[in-house]
Amino acid sequence: MLVNNAIMMIDQIEIEKAAGQTLQDAIVVSAQKRFRPIIMTAITTIMGLVPLSLQGGTLWSPLANVLIFGLAFSTVLTLALCPVLYAVFFRTGFGGYRWDAGVLEKGE
Repeated sequence: MLVNNAIMMIDQIEIEKAAGQTLQDAIVVSAQKRFRPIIMTAITTIMGLVPLSLQGGTLWSPLANVLIFGLAFSTVLTLALCPVLYAVFFRTGFGGYRWDAGVLEKGE
């Protein structure tokens, strides 16, 4: 799921770049657009594991706990680290960058 979330984030950045946005705007807009789908998939999976965590017995309960906390941590890591690493790898500076809310309307 972590890899799928990272692929969705990078793909959205590429879609925004292809739509004619600057790389800085593409990174920010894609992080905003993909935030809700990534959070929702993580939350639904975590909520599905909660009954197993609470009543799973001696084998399944610790396994569900590891999956829950690993998924929560990796989701936060994906949302924070993926755009940052993309900007670092493509040498994109954000010095002097100013956010324009009109960028969201241009992409739709």
